[in-house]
Amino acid sequence: MGQLGYAVLVFATRLWPEGAEPGDVETLAAFTSDEDVLTSAAHVVLPARSLRS
Repeated sequence: MGQLGYAVLVFATRLWPEGAEPGDVETLAAFTSDEDVLTSAAHVVLPARSLRS
């Protein structure tokens, strides 16, 4: 059996910043590390054996 890991899904309840492009890495990093975004979001931790694309 393979090693078990975890995938964490974060469902933000705050809106994406107006005018920001969805693929903008800097905006994504700022959004996902914002304390207000994280504390108001739903967090789901799922067991995973491997990631698939």
